[in-house]
Amino acid sequence: MSKALHGYICQEDSDFSRCMTFLLETRRTADPGLRTEDAYAAMLRVLTYGTLLRVEDDRGDIVGIVGYTIGSPHQDYEDRQTAYVEYCLASVSQHGTSFFLKGLGMLVRAIQERHPDVEWMSLAAATDHPRNNRLYSKFARRTGRVEHPRLSMNVYVAALEDVLKYTTRFD
Repeated sequence: MSKALHGYICQEDSDFSRCMTFLLETRRTADPGLRTEDAYAAMLRVLTYGTLLRVEDDRGDIVGIVGYTIGSPHQDYEDRQTAYVEYCLASVSQHGTSFFLKGLGMLVRAIQERHPDVEWMSLAAATDHPRNNRLYSKFARRTGRVEHPRLSMNVYVAALEDVLKYTTRFD
């Protein structure tokens, strides 16, 4: 079985439909605390303000998705030099550092190609999600916390170029 992964920017309605199906099918196993209404809201923010990247295996099956916006919602999208990762989900079979680093590298390269003025990446992880907090803290600095009615999120920030250097160390 090949481990080749391919990243694609979603542009067609069929792309978004496949990604939404993936999101709904994997949300509970990828992130047990992710509620359906929160998944829809996150997808809507990305469709309105950002870009959706899907990761496929050699068979063309979606194995991960990541949605980002230029500017962050907690700054009313005015911090235009920052790409904010709204969500990233992977199928359970893909959980692991290697897949995460490959996907993160794809994401950084896509942001650099599409948005050359972006200098920073910001990510948020639910405070009760130790895996994401651990992963993000390896390449980004925790800069604060955002409180939502149902959850608290740690916010991480890193220079986009530094994130790319971090991911290429593992190629």
